[in-house]
Amino acid sequence: MKKIFLSLALIVLLIILLYFSYNFLYLRYKTNVEAEKIEAELEKYEKSPFLIEKEAIFNSASARNNTDNKKFDENNWLFTLLQYTDIAIYIKPVDKKLTSANTIKSLYIDNIKIDSSDKILSSNLYFLDAQNFGTDIYKDSDLIEEKLEYTVLNDKNKNNIIKTNTPVFFSDSSNPITLKVVNTIDNNFKLSTNEFYSFNSKILDKYIEQNEFDIKNIDYKISFDINITSNDNVNYSYPIQITNNYSSLDFDKGYNLEVKNNFTINKFIEK
Repeated sequence: MKKIFLSLALIVLLIILLYFSYNFLYLRYKTNVEAEKIEAELEKYEKSPFLIEKEAIFNSASARNNTDNKKFDENNWLFTLLQYTDIAIYIKPVDKKLTSANTIKSLYIDNIKIDSSDKILSSNLYFLDAQNFGTDIYKDSDLIEEKLEYTVLNDKNKNNIIKTNTPVFFSDSSNPITLKVVNTIDNNFKLSTNEFYSFNSKILDKYIEQNEFDIKNIDYKISFDINITSNDNVNYSYPIQITNNYSSLDFDKGYNLEVKNNFTINKFIEK
């Protein structure tokens, strides 16, 4: 009986040892595989020929006449109140010497997400003519629904022949990607016809004075992917994430301009 019990104990012990040995070897294998994947991704990152050099972000506000230049009544105009953010993103080749590896064949933006307050009537992203950066000018027809594709050109546009009022990008990355976020706050904003107004962030201050509106409602987050294909047919992607804390910005001049050039991760990743 004692021998049977001892044999059973040895079998159980052997099973336990085999179980732990298997798990140890499996975890070690899994760890090595994951480490190899990480190392491969890091190698891709280090070899990436494109990076984000800087982002310029311009914030202000404006209002669009809602009454076709006719008075809403004898004493007031009716406006649509907007807050807008102009975004300029500068892509740069890592190597100054241009080759098929670090020049661009195609470029598009997708995976667009805007996370804004439910107090905002609508938040939309538009293509922006670079010449209108820092102004309240934009076209409704430039609304980006799901994806924005650029026409990529090899011309350096030294003579300014090529217009920037359509999505055009130069193969050598010599022009920025320019976009505009428009947040519609109120479609029925009344302004007295007897006062003078500055149609910048000051107009939003006026609205806050007249209404129970928390300026923090304007804070939002936007994210999207910039996808490029190099002239040697390699695909790359970079995820843009911008947290726009409008409520904490300085608007002494009626606008705020911020330039960012320090990024934890600034290179495009090969897909």
